[in-house]
Amino acid sequence: MPETRASTSKPRFTAIEYGLEEFRAAYDLPREKAQDLFDRFGPSKAELDAMMKAIINRGSVKYWL
Repeated sequence: MPETRASTSKPRFTAIEYGLEEFRAAYDLPREKAQDLFDRFGPSKAELDAMMKAIINRGSVKYWL
């Protein structure tokens, strides 16, 4: 009988991570805003990119910056 793994509540995206400076440079963010977003959403590149894409697509970049 195959083993089944217990479900865990990990974030969906975990494979590739940004460094703070890499994230900041990718979106030309001020240091304080990049740190705030990094602290709130973690270093997951996929999650941060998805969040930034949503912000940019909504046209609310100025609100976040």
